[in-house]
Amino acid sequence: MIDDGDHLKVYLDNIEIHKGENKYVIPLSDIGVIVLDGMATSITTRLLAACSIYNVVLVICDKKHIPCGMYMPFNQHSRTVKIIRKQVNWQEDTKDELWQQIIEYKINNQSKVLYRFTGDKERFIQLQSYIAEIKPGDISNREGHAAKVYFNTVFGKEFSRSYDCIENAMLNYGYAIIRAYITRAIVSYGYNPSLGVFHKSEYNSFCLADDFLEIFRPIVDACVVNYLLESEEDIEFLSQEVRAYLVGMLSLRVRFDNQYQKISTVIDKFVLQCFDYLDSDIENKREVSNVEINTIEGIKK
Repeated sequence: MIDDGDHLKVYLDNIEIHKGENKYVIPLSDIGVIVLDGMATSITTRLLAACSIYNVVLVICDKKHIPCGMYMPFNQHSRTVKIIRKQVNWQEDTKDELWQQIIEYKINNQSKVLYRFTGDKERFIQLQSYIAEIKPGDISNREGHAAKVYFNTVFGKEFSRSYDCIENAMLNYGYAIIRAYITRAIVSYGYNPSLGVFHKSEYNSFCLADDFLEIFRPIVDACVVNYLLESEEDIEFLSQEVRAYLVGMLSLRVRFDNQYQKISTVIDKFVLQCFDYLDSDIENKREVSNVEINTIEGIKK
């Protein structure tokens, strides 16, 4: 995460960061996402080119520290055209089945987050009951019904996702960071992030990333709630500490395929599982794995 006033450039195969009189050097191969936060940060075009080569995504924030843009590489895969043709021809029933799985996992994790932080067994059971009612493509919109119950229980009955408050600011910032990393994974596998499974808005350039983001949203929610509960003082609106905490989510560990792995690693593996599921050339498809959030580091068990 790069703050206001820093200068970035390339040094061999590294990023060189100048902060006042101090200089830091980090291998580009160790970086997945760079968050540029501040109106006075400068970056060289050589570094932009190097970020493309190393598949590093740049997230740009506005003056309120909210992510508002993204620079990412393209054509990093040797068979991009072939893969996108396959993507365009994904079968509708297969997409609906995948969306059903994603929403089932999302609501299941929402119910666990809700119960862990509120202890409301009645609402937990209500969310769990929605899972059995989800149909391919979620045509009955169980996701929407679950979201209303979930947010009103976790954040209060008066809460709305449209409010300008610290809770929503943290949620939106966290979602944007995860979304950027998902986009990075999509592009690295040769697919187009605009062509979604469920999201289809012509005004959204990252429909597919938003599809895959759904299963990771409860992770962000849990991290935000945990931070708010453990903060003993009033939180400064998206302070440097808060933003660093949210960017650091990518290094937290979750259980995936019976192993505890960093979220950044899980994103890559989950995205690839989804692509394999959507691939009509693959027989004997296995369902995608859930991202189990029971034991996130820093989240109370």
